[in-house]
Amino acid sequence: MYGPIRIPLTVACLVLAAFGLVSPVSAVPLYSASVPCLPDVVNSPTPVALSAGVAPALCQSDVTQIISSATASPGHVGVAMKLVESLGGVVTPDARFDDDVTFTSNGGPLPESGRIPVQLNLNIAGFIAGAGSFGGSMRIFAGLNAAAGGAIDFSLNITPTDCNIVSIGATLHSAAPSECSEGSGQIGGTLVMDTALVQLNQPEHLFFLLTVSGFGNPGNIIADFAHSLDLPVGSDIFTLPEGFTVNDDSGLIRNNRLQAATAVPEPSSGAMFFAAFAGLLGLGRLRKSGSRSVVGGNVA
Repeated sequence: MYGPIRIPLTVACLVLAAFGLVSPVSAVPLYSASVPCLPDVVNSPTPVALSAGVAPALCQSDVTQIISSATASPGHVGVAMKLVESLGGVVTPDARFDDDVTFTSNGGPLPESGRIPVQLNLNIAGFIAGAGSFGGSMRIFAGLNAAAGGAIDFSLNITPTDCNIVSIGATLHSAAPSECSEGSGQIGGTLVMDTALVQLNQPEHLFFLLTVSGFGNPGNIIADFAHSLDLPVGSDIFTLPEGFTVNDDSGLIRNNRLQAATAVPEPSSGAMFFAAFAGLLGLGRLRKSGSRSVVGGNVA
């Protein structure tokens, strides 16, 4: 099966509720991350970087080797993992960013309802590939909690014989076609939330969560979205009607733009390992003649 699958927005709201993604009230940005074998960090007021590289005896007996990382920093979350010769065990690192934002008039006429239509923009890039018998996925949950229609559930799902992208409440706009083929897939572009209605002059909770998961039975898998899900830099975070803007109390978001922030250091397991493992898997097959480009529908 190839290509995007479109699901109604009402389903997105049910999915988000089912996963318990009720966001905390936050006067400042909050950062959360988890990786296998380490304690979770939840709602930290400072950026988080976690990494783990362990043998199975330490935490998970059905995986021969786990290497994973998760980071959450201002306007950014990233996750990556590699597992070797899993016997069916699932590995799932994740990272999350939370903030409160307020939409206001900047000269625009106030609507009678006090609400305006908005769209959240998120940049996303990364890949999944594996060998043997395996399954892997990347999933994004994001939105504006109190907004009418403000929910995203987006995923990339890979097996040795399949690749598909499922999108609920958002459209992926790609500068170049995303590639999806048996056993591997990569995506890159801007994820644009379907139009939501937000109330002016009161805090609205913004959040986005990125997770990857995988298993082998037996098999190997790598999922690298370490530099992956971000608020735009140098362009508008939200698509707004003319004459309106958005800010947060911390100063991280000013006039609908992300302000300069110090990036959280990359975990010590680092990109070098993932690059080396990618070579072992022969990720050049992402561009083999049999790969297909995902275009049209909700992937543009």
